Amino acid sequence: SQPLRLSSDGASLCGAKGTAARAVAAHPGIAAMLRTPLDRGAGLTIPGVPGPGPRTGVAVGGALPQKATGHPWYGTAGSQSRTVRKKGLGRKACSLLLAFLGLIVFFVTLVVFSFLPFYRPKALLLFAAFGCGACLVLLREAQKGMMQRGLAAALTPAFILGLMLGLWCYNALVRTGDIYDALRIYEHVPPQGPAAAYSDAGRLAFEVTASVREAASVGYSMGDGRKYCVAPVVGDSGAHSIQFWAVGMNCCNWKGDWKCANQMGSGAPAGLVVVEEDKGFADLSTRGFYEAARRKAEATFNLVSSENPIYLRWTTSDLMDQMAHSNRSTAWSLIVVFTFLYGILATVLMRSIVK
Repeated sequence: SQPLRLSSDGASLCGAKGTAARAVAAHPGIAAMLRTPLDRGAGLTIPGVPGPGPRTGVAVGGALPQKATGHPWYGTAGSQSRTVRKKGLGRKACSLLLAFLGLIVFFVTLVVFSFLPFYRPKALLLFAAFGCGACLVLLREAQKGMMQRGLAAALTPAFILGLMLGLWCYNALVRTGDIYDALRIYEHVPPQGPAAAYSDAGRLAFEVTASVREAASVGYSMGDGRKYCVAPVVGDSGAHSIQFWAVGMNCCNWKGDWKCANQMGSGAPAGLVVVEEDKGFADLSTRGFYEAARRKAEATFNLVSSENPIYLRWTTSDLMDQMAHSNRSTAWSLIVVFTFLYGILATVLMRSIVK
């Protein structure tokens, strides 16, 4: 009546002797079980041998105990693999969600800092202060768990990179167009008129008699590998003092051969004023270089110029507005490229963190 027990290594029966032990071992099901190591102390109740088995035993030929359903004997590896797959899908979805949140933060920050510094500087400072404070809080909470660590890794670099690239886009591409929008537009400007009367101009449309005196153009080198070109703007009647100078970069010889005008349009002669140096976050103006080139032209051709002339990028009236805002389309194209690249980077980063 004593229940049979397998030894800890599963190699022999405990509690059975002689013929009974050999008969039990000959049973096909028992023989298969004997070849598989069991947990130490696990029990086995044999049919025909009375007496309850140990609490952790398995009744052969009967219903499977609930605690035994996880053992590989009973074919439950499929349910376990399904559980692992569900956990894997959950972590993948979590990493994609974090990457998407970071992508939104990056895009919004990039757009805000690319297009709002000129019009909303105070609101931009508040936005930057709030974003930096939120990043500090996320970094402090990152040690508390995987989710906090994922949020910090997704949002902090998104805000910082968006801020830096946005300011770069504004300075390099958007700022000049904002300045032209803020300055005045003058039409029917006489080329011999005083430059001081148009000191607040951003765009000038001249009378049809205005032209560039290409033979009096010069090129000037500042040692930076660029050639700064200037040529006087004159009318039919001539002028004792040059008030306007057409300028360009790397588009002329050292003397003459002027090729800096963008006159693909059919409108009246016009020009975009070279912006002053004290506008914007950085000194991106080339006005000082054109000043030096003007003095060279004056000395070379015995010209007389105003003390404070206006420097223009020569074009036509129908292309003037397009030139003023051409860099904005470039800025939007770069924003799309930056966002796409950051989306790839964020996805890879989140998958490496959320494991």
